[in-house]
Amino acid sequence: MHAKEEGVTVRMLVAVTPTKIHVLDRSMTGSTQRELMSYDRADTSVQITKFGLSRHLNLAEGERRLGLTGSVAAFSREAGGDKLVLQLLSEPS
Repeated sequence: MHAKEEGVTVRMLVAVTPTKIHVLDRSMTGSTQRELMSYDRADTSVQITKFGLSRHLNLAEGERRLGLTGSVAAFSREAGGDKLVLQLLSEPS
């Protein structure tokens, strides 16, 4: 509901580079529409918690906070990408 209020889909793509974490709006067809926000890796606190086969990713840079949920379930199409993003964000920048 919050995503819809902000004019974005509930599907987002997270791209991790050595210096940035990019959060992109993702259409239902899989294409990226626009960058919603980006975070400096060096200044961003990353918290990953488990809930069953879901993983909750919390990013915080100063007052800017974002919570996302991904899956590590083998039957999930997105699990491979989710696992890679979680692994990259678990490592020091």
